[in-house]
Amino acid sequence: MRILEVVHGFPPRSQGGTELYARAHARALADGGDEVLVLAREQDPSRAEYNCRTEARDGLRIVWVNNTFRNTRTFEESYRNESIGAVASRVIDEFKPDAAHIHHLTGLSTTIVRALGERRIPSVFTLHDYWLMCHRGQLLDVNCRVCDGPGTEGCHACLPAAGGAGAVGFAGAVAVRTLERRLPDAPARQLRRVAEGFAGMMASPGEAEKQERRRIAHMREVCAQVTHFLAPSRFIRDQFVQFGVAPQRITLAANGTVRLKADTTPATVRLKADATYDSPTKYDSPTYVVSGFPGLSGSEGGRTARGHVLRLGFLGSLMISKAPHILLEAAARLPRGSVSVDLFGAYSPYHGDDRYRAQLEPLLQGEGIRAHGAIAHEQVADGLASIDVLVVPSIWPENAPLVIQEAFLAGIPVVASRIGGIPDMVAEGQSGLLFRAGDIEDLSRTLIRFLDEPGLLDALRAGIPPVRSIEEDVRLARSLYR
Repeated sequence: MRILEVVHGFPPRSQGGTELYARAHARALADGGDEVLVLAREQDPSRAEYNCRTEARDGLRIVWVNNTFRNTRTFEESYRNESIGAVASRVIDEFKPDAAHIHHLTGLSTTIVRALGERRIPSVFTLHDYWLMCHRGQLLDVNCRVCDGPGTEGCHACLPAAGGAGAVGFAGAVAVRTLERRLPDAPARQLRRVAEGFAGMMASPGEAEKQERRRIAHMREVCAQVTHFLAPSRFIRDQFVQFGVAPQRITLAANGTVRLKADTTPATVRLKADATYDSPTKYDSPTYVVSGFPGLSGSEGGRTARGHVLRLGFLGSLMISKAPHILLEAAARLPRGSVSVDLFGAYSPYHGDDRYRAQLEPLLQGEGIRAHGAIAHEQVADGLASIDVLVVPSIWPENAPLVIQEAFLAGIPVVASRIGGIPDMVAEGQSGLLFRAGDIEDLSRTLIRFLDEPGLLDALRAGIPPVRSIEEDVRLARSLYR
């Protein structure tokens, strides 16, 4: 079959969980004999807006559409872009796919779904997050509280200030973003703060509410045009059923995972002494951009009560929705010298908000804390091999974090927030432990169990379930395409 894969970013330029999964999915299809074309977005200020280029990489053909948003003049154009839709239509007509698999449309255009439908090409859409119903993608409001879903009171307050300022205000915001890219970090942040202040003064609550209602209505139309959905968790399936998607149009299926191999040779220590960070380009995904795994040494860890240092790990973007501060503050309440914490990931502002940096940086100076920066995805297995327990302290209702599956493949138990689709993946007391999302005390009480219960770590290791392979995943996808 000829399969078109559509995704908002693609490795090596973007390496969030969705992008890595899309690459693995496309490769598995190609390895199985299908002809695959990937349509992805990139953001290169040096190239013309909406310009296309084609690249052959790892047995795949990738068509990159350039979109830096500098030509975007309204909030609606940020998700429904007819120019990008026209580019995608040409790609579809030239490739003539038998089916399309959509992973994400951020930075592309929802009109791609319409173009597929007009050509009677079936579309399968994997729900990686809530972007179709929430423009921030994570059901987390501007105060970092989980919201009740689309259309609820105050939903429009999450729109960027320019979204409620009309076409003139939005155009001004685009001009500011263009200038930002040419400035050093500190002046760029100052410019953003000033611009947001002006946009806020121009914004009309009535206009923002109208824009949000329009987006929700449009996204319901888009969902109606999709042939079938795949939901990696019950939680996200239920959210989209409430949004109006018929239950029979959503298949519950865990994402498949590629097994990563740890390097058995000794690694070289390359810690960043000044704990500097690399900012990823994707707002809500873990990013691995720097090659070179910092080798670690340590004991077996945690098998006997208070007998060894328990090695805790965090893997993902150091951003407020991922909440590494919850782990750092909980670890600081444990007996001195009983645990270490290794963080693998780059710092990232959340939707351009950089205030979290000031909260996080002092915590990184704590005893036993090692911030390694980002690592290449190919070296994730090495990172996991250096820890005893992975902690996933997210405060947003995660769907199906790739990092949990990767930890299980490495034989590492998981301690995670009881939120979103995470309880679907982590069986309490069997493959890991759960705690109340955002509750530092509850996480601290959970972690101290490893120090006080000698057999707990080994028992959880023994209870780790099999992880669905990418090959199993693709077999289901093929049956849907047919």
